[in-house]
Amino acid sequence: MGTRVLKGFCELAEPARDLLKHAMTEYNLSARACDRILKDARTIADLRGAE
Repeated sequence: MGTRVLKGFCELAEPARDLLKHAMTEYNLSARACDRILKDARTIADLRGAE
């Protein structure tokens, strides 16, 4: 799943987006690491049956 497709399926609420931005800055995460986090979050949501 590419970045564009991922962003379409993993829309974040404002607090979640802020938390991810803070984590990226604090832990010096790359954009690729951010994409992996979103993919894992989407997988967990799918397993729970959540949107």
